[in-house]
Amino acid sequence: MKTLTKIALVTLTLATALATQAQNYIYGTSRTFGNTTYHNYYDSDGGSVSGTSRNFGNTTYHNYSDSDGGSVSGTSRTFGNTTYQNYNDSTGSSLSGTSRSFGNTTYHNYSDTDGRTITGTTRTFGNTSYTSLDEY
Repeated sequence: MKTLTKIALVTLTLATALATQAQNYIYGTSRTFGNTTYHNYYDSDGGSVSGTSRNFGNTTYHNYSDSDGGSVSGTSRTFGNTTYQNYNDSTGSSLSGTSRSFGNTTYHNYSDTDGRTITGTTRTFGNTSYTSLDEY
């Protein structure tokens, strides 16, 4: 389940770092090897984000950069099937929220300092996950 939440976190940071319209579709993949997850995500406006997440116990540290030269970093902590996340980007914006996992599906609910809400799901098959988010 930690892999699912890592993927959700990257996707959410992508939404904060790249979203400029009222609605923005985001998609991508993540692959996990050991305690490190490698992420590649794209948005409907043509932007992209890549980076890594490193897991230590119930805490994960995230570092990402986007195609516009911005960066996002943050942490997440997992308790049971719920992960609490907090991120900050290079422009001073922040994103926080939760992800809840049930089986191979994770449900995401986040908000940012600009008043946007981001919701969606992640489905995981083996060590590969697929995330879809909507921003309002």
